[in-house]
Amino acid sequence: MSRASDRGRWPDYENTVEGQFQAALPTQSAWVSANAGSGKTKVLIDRVARLLLKGVKPDAILCVTYTKAAASEMQARLFKRLGGWCVANDETLRTELAELERRDLADYADEEIGKARELFALALETPGGLRIETIHAFCGRLLRRFPLEAGAPPGFRELDDPASARLWRQAMAHLGAHALDDNLVAAVETAALAAGGNGLSGPLQALHGKQAAIAGFIRKSGGPDNAVAALRNALDAPLEDETTLIERGMGAQLPVGKLREVIGALFAGKATDVKTAEILEHVLSDAPADQRFKSYLSLIHTGAGELRKSNPFTAGTAKAAPLLADLFEIKSVPEGEETYRLKQLDAAVKARRIFERSAALLRLSDIAFTDYDRQKRRRAALDFDDLITSAAGLLDRNAAAEWVLWKLDGGLTHVLLDEAQDTSPQQWRLLNALTKDFFAGQGVERELDRTLFVVGDEKQSIYSFQGADPERFLSEKQDFTNRGAQWEAPTATPAMEMSFRSAPQVLDFVDTVFNADMFDGEAPFSIKPPEETDIVRHLPFRRDQPGCVELWPLTPPVEREEETPWDAPRGQQSEASPKAQLAARIARWAAQLIADKQAIWDGKTRRPARPGDILILVRGRTGGLFDAIIKSLKREGLPVAGADRIDLLDSLPVQDLLNLIRFALCPEDDLALAEILTGPFGGLSEDQHLFALAHGREGVTLWERVRNTTDADVLPIVAFLEGCIARRHWPAYAFLIHALEMPVRGDACGWDLIQIRLGTPAREPVTALTDRAAGFDTRGPSSLQMFLDAIETEGGEVKRELSGPQDEVRVMTVHGAKGLEAPIVIVPDTTSAPKVGVSNGLMVTDGDIAALPEPGIPVWAGSSKDDSPLTATLRQNAEARALRETRRLLYVALTRAQDRLLVCGAWSGGIKSKKGFSDRSWYDACWQAMSAQLDKGVAQSIETEDGPVLRFGEPQTADVETPLSQMKTTKAPAWLKTPAKREGSATRYAAPSSLLGVEPAVLAPFGPDKNRRLTRGRLIHTLLQTLPDAPRQDWRQRAADYLKRDREFDAKDHAEMVEVTLAVLEGAQFDPIFGPNSRPEVPIVGGNDAVLPAGMRINGRVDRLVVTPDEVKIIDFKTDRPAPARVEDVGDTYTAQMAAYRAVLQAAYPDRAIRCAIIWTDGPKLMEIPEASMDAALAALKADT
Repeated sequence: MSRASDRGRWPDYENTVEGQFQAALPTQSAWVSANAGSGKTKVLIDRVARLLLKGVKPDAILCVTYTKAAASEMQARLFKRLGGWCVANDETLRTELAELERRDLADYADEEIGKARELFALALETPGGLRIETIHAFCGRLLRRFPLEAGAPPGFRELDDPASARLWRQAMAHLGAHALDDNLVAAVETAALAAGGNGLSGPLQALHGKQAAIAGFIRKSGGPDNAVAALRNALDAPLEDETTLIERGMGAQLPVGKLREVIGALFAGKATDVKTAEILEHVLSDAPADQRFKSYLSLIHTGAGELRKSNPFTAGTAKAAPLLADLFEIKSVPEGEETYRLKQLDAAVKARRIFERSAALLRLSDIAFTDYDRQKRRRAALDFDDLITSAAGLLDRNAAAEWVLWKLDGGLTHVLLDEAQDTSPQQWRLLNALTKDFFAGQGVERELDRTLFVVGDEKQSIYSFQGADPERFLSEKQDFTNRGAQWEAPTATPAMEMSFRSAPQVLDFVDTVFNADMFDGEAPFSIKPPEETDIVRHLPFRRDQPGCVELWPLTPPVEREEETPWDAPRGQQSEASPKAQLAARIARWAAQLIADKQAIWDGKTRRPARPGDILILVRGRTGGLFDAIIKSLKREGLPVAGADRIDLLDSLPVQDLLNLIRFALCPEDDLALAEILTGPFGGLSEDQHLFALAHGREGVTLWERVRNTTDADVLPIVAFLEGCIARRHWPAYAFLIHALEMPVRGDACGWDLIQIRLGTPAREPVTALTDRAAGFDTRGPSSLQMFLDAIETEGGEVKRELSGPQDEVRVMTVHGAKGLEAPIVIVPDTTSAPKVGVSNGLMVTDGDIAALPEPGIPVWAGSSKDDSPLTATLRQNAEARALRETRRLLYVALTRAQDRLLVCGAWSGGIKSKKGFSDRSWYDACWQAMSAQLDKGVAQSIETEDGPVLRFGEPQTADVETPLSQMKTTKAPAWLKTPAKREGSATRYAAPSSLLGVEPAVLAPFGPDKNRRLTRGRLIHTLLQTLPDAPRQDWRQRAADYLKRDREFDAKDHAEMVEVTLAVLEGAQFDPIFGPNSRPEVPIVGGNDAVLPAGMRINGRVDRLVVTPDEVKIIDFKTDRPAPARVEDVGDTYTAQMAAYRAVLQAAYPDRAIRCAIIWTDGPKLMEIPEASMDAALAALKADT
């Protein structure tokens, strides 16, 4: 069903087409809110194509997208369209252009059609090409153009994430090497105590991603000392330290007399009263103040640190001693005096405690940031954050900003931003600076329109860990609307609600999930409510192609679940665990679906599903479910694409290979050797072989015992290991390949042994390791030690692209699947509670909290029990953001499905859980949505052996397939059945200049004039090559201008070289060589088995080739040899070289005479090589071969 054919069939479609047309209109700016699957990329391509048709130059258009893959896909789709226009016939092209621009076919003159055909070449030939790139690529290009204005190092290099992380680790390691003053010593002590056993690396590592904001806060404050003072004011922390606050609060401010007065009444009361009396006695004791304060707080706080809901006394005792309520009332208003004072004291102590550790972290981060920046400056490098902040500063804060914008504005008139919901605040700052005049002032007065196009969907903003902010997306949209209204600029804000991807049942289910009452009236995807209605609405384009959504019941765990062995690999699940059972069930379901030929839609028809149609999405790769699913799919015999990311350090075959490196570098490493011996390479038994080798060594290394053994089972591995030691100086790639391809035991090589032990899945991580080694070796000096260190410190994560055409089940994270789609999507990781905690207890303000309006303030709050009222608000805001991100992640997962969606989960919470899933979990949201569908009567409950399956829609069956006998067949060509001609000698390529070995020696090779003679020859050679292409009257001047660049010869020498060169070019004997039929620097590749050795192919380049109807002349210049006196003195090597060229061209031009000559530039002198000499040289060459 084509989109064009459905125009006007129903209002929703008409509105969608109209919205797409308005979004692509090149004369107005547009902000497009686009649902998943709504064709936003098509609209963006339409807009670029229409800009080009309008006459906008390709280099005046900037398309910014989120990833390199998206940029590459967008460029490929645009080039496909422009390339199609280039080759389409006039009628087809007119139709496409008329549909794109809504014009009549008759309106298109031949000239317009011709220009449309030229757009493909125009886009390709524009210097730099069409600018479809990531924002980091744009910033890099901008800074390279204006490095001095931006304060960037000229010729800087960009640090990728691994390189940046490596420098940051070095900066953290250098913290202890700094000369610390008293403040910094105290900061280290405070931070270390606050971090406890977890160490400082976690909080410091978290700060790295926030460096730009925190460094900006320090800089704006005027340095670290002023920043600490600003931090204290922001946190409303008292000036006194924690000890002073507690001692005063439990000393002078403590109402001792009143407490003594109520203790007696409390002891006369009930158990609750007696417990309170005991606490008060401890409060009045001589115990340390901090201990007494902790006891005192227990009167008003629960163990979780929350305010109690009941009073610490009974009603009867309060009647007997009314002072109790005056002191400790909690339930009613007004609260007790001591209740209020304790709350205030607790808040002050917590604020001071948070301030002290936050200030310590702030000081340490300032040192780490300074060291990190210093290392970058030493390398003239910028990381990704630097690219953004430097470019933004260049455009909106730098003194030269207006000049830079003016320079850019001269060529950049249209900016298009894709995936705008993933844009960070710093990136918005950059884009706003770049486009600030697009709506007003000079921009309106310009002859050419300047437009901004933004497309995004706040529901798909799932990269908050990279700074994405959907709230900012919504506020920028409002600013866009306001600017357009303020300056009366033409703008459009179409909403693209129609999905061209998913079946109606899938879209209906998605709408029901996110319009449910479970969100308690709050906006499901953002903290700030959107300006328009927050009702989620998807319109199905595929309204006549039904789909199916299923929700599986959860299977409770067995009473006594089989325990996972203590020595099992990390993440491995026992067969009885809920995750393993779910994985097995998914694999069986997928296998049965394919066996039953259940169908998916392929265009207008239904076909049986294949493994490649299935996409399984999880929230993360850890926890066991991810690996269990892959294992179960393989067990069912389904082809699996493997993991979208591989952690090499978690792979057994990779560790086997790394152990070889560890052993080669240090044969005394007994543990590495033991793992080699019992692994695939050694193949030995722990009980039978390793114990005998290792037991009773008494100071002897394991390698010595192995090397001296007489055990026949061990001897083969000894020779292999000795070879590893001998190759310890090899680069990593060569070492690993040798270990894999050389025989280890018998005829079995390393590859064979690994696959025998670990199966074919082991090949994938091993290949990834060797690829990593090859890349490492090409970056610079390499060694086994450096490679091992890089793998162990940087981590071994390898990203794999699973979006290709392979017919394999894909198992991916939801983040990895962004932008992908599949006919069948399974979402199994649904039952756990949303991860809304604050990592490392560290929060960095973003200016959204009224009490903390300054962005970039690091607040190290610790656990929620230690929160002050202010940090509790910060934490609540951070958790609200995280909760909404999990909802957006669920939206992305569900909307990947085209035809079928399966939602399921593993029982969570153990046998004590009553329902097996957490509140606010994905399963909770989907269960409520499916229950609503049941209540409406559009879904059904189907009983199965695993419990009731809730189903919305029906699985499809494939259309009747065409029998093989009725299929059209094509007769196989005759050549397919003809045996291939047996090849003769193997083809080998040869350089003609070295056919007969060493070239003749130069004259006076060690003489004082050698370099000058050779330089002179090279200069004349260049002139002979280049001057013939220039107008004859310019030869002398161009030659003189070129020779002025030379510093070795004086003006007299230069004049002499000009005269010699012109004597050649203008001489009668040389005239045909440089005439109109001649070409410089012509490659000659080919053979001639009649005169050359069989199979030999010549691969060389002649300095000049003259082709006329009667003959071919081959001319070679010699710049590094003096001219011989006679042609007979030309060296055999030169003669063979010319003869080889002649042989190749004889085969190409059999009806023309082939003549060969040499021009000796140390003269210059022309010398034609006799045919007899060349024939003799070829005869000698054949004889030698």
